[in-house]
Amino acid sequence: MKALIGGITFGFVLALTAGCEGGWQFGGSSQSWNSSQGWVDLSGRYRPSTGGGWLVSDYTSVGGTNSTVSQTLFVSEAGKTFYSGAIDPTGLVPTSVSGFVGDSGTFSVSAAGAVAGGASGTINLTTGAFAITIPAGSPGGVSYYIVYAQAGSTAAGGTGVNINAFIVSQAGNTIQITDNTGHIYEGNLGAYTTLGSTPTSDTTNGLAGTGGQTVTVQYEAHGVSATGMNVEMTGNFLAQVSQSVSVIGGATTNIVVIQQTWNRYIRGTWVEQGGKTGNIDGQADPIVTQQTGGGNP
Repeated sequence: MKALIGGITFGFVLALTAGCEGGWQFGGSSQSWNSSQGWVDLSGRYRPSTGGGWLVSDYTSVGGTNSTVSQTLFVSEAGKTFYSGAIDPTGLVPTSVSGFVGDSGTFSVSAAGAVAGGASGTINLTTGAFAITIPAGSPGGVSYYIVYAQAGSTAAGGTGVNINAFIVSQAGNTIQITDNTGHIYEGNLGAYTTLGSTPTSDTTNGLAGTGGQTVTVQYEAHGVSATGMNVEMTGNFLAQVSQSVSVIGGATTNIVVIQQTWNRYIRGTWVEQGGKTGNIDGQADPIVTQQTGGGNP
C-alpha cells in the first residue's frame, strides 16, 4: 500500500518540480517559454481578494499617504476688498492649512477655518466655501491661495471607473488581461520562483500529510483604460498548490485519492499616465484536480 501511494505521489511531485530550471525572460525576441512549467495555469477570472469590491484600489496620493495640494481662492481686484467662493475640500486635512498671498506674503488659517493675518474671514474646511476680506488699498492682480495636505484616497481606482474584475488569458509567456469594462491589456510573463514541496509518503493512519508549493511569476501588461488613459501594470501572479492524499478502505481494495488545489492570485501596481495609481489585488477561482488508484490491501 505504501509503495502505491509513494508511486502516485511521486508522479505529482515530478510534475510540480521538473521545470525549476530555466524560465521566462522579458525583452523582445529573447522572450522564451519553458514548456516544463506548463502546469502553472494562470488563466481565469480574477475578483477582489479582499472586501470593498475593487480589484484596483485608488491610492493616488502615494499609497494612501498625504500629498500637498494648492488651490487659488481668488485674484484681487484694485479697490475690491471682499471675496467669496468655494474650493474643492476633498481629502483636506484641517490641521495642515496655510494661507499665502502672491509669492511671499502669508495669512493664517486655523483648524476651524478662521482666517487672520494678511486677510480676515472664514473658510469652511468641510464644504470649501469661503468669505474673505483683504485690507483696503491692497493692490490688484495678486493671487490669494492656500496649501494643505490631502489625505490619500481609498476609493475605486481607474480615474472614476470601478475595476472589479480581470479575465486573464495565458498563452505561453504572454498574457492578455481584459477588465470588467471590456478594455484589453497585453503583456508578458517574466521570472518565476518556486518554493516548498509536496508530501512524498503516507502516514501510519492511512492519510498522507498536506503540503504544497508556491510559484511566483512576474508580469507586465499595458493598454488603454475605459477613460482613455494609457495604463501600465506590473507585479506578480502567485499560484499556491496544495496536495492531500487519502486512502479509502474497501472489502478487497483500497482506493488512493490524491487531490491538488491551485489557489491563484494577481498582485501589483496599476499606473495611469497622467491619472491614478492603484493597488492590484485579485484572486481567481481555485482549480481542483484529483487522481485515484487502487490495489489490494
